[in-house]
Amino acid sequence: MSESTCATQSRKLEDGDSLLNAEYCNAINKALLIGLASFGEIERVIDNVEGAKLVLGPDDKTLSILNACRPLHPTGSAETVGIFATALHLIYLLRRE
Repeated sequence: MSESTCATQSRKLEDGDSLLNAEYCNAINKALLIGLASFGEIERVIDNVEGAKLVLGPDDKTLSILNACRPLHPTGSAETVGIFATALHLIYLLRRE
């Protein structure tokens, strides 16, 4: 299936039981990219907070403020980027000819 006809066609998954059309592939792909970008932003903020702690020193009030600014890690796992990559790769495989 070419990308130009992808919008009007459906493609069977390997198990043969489910259909995933191009519109769904595009929506899933967009959601995954938003999630991956958001995850990157969370990592950036966490790194900046940790860097500020090193620069500003161990003052209790400063640490309290910085700790309050530090976002919670959404998964608590170092594997998050790999999970996004696997999902994006699956969508790529489903959309290609």
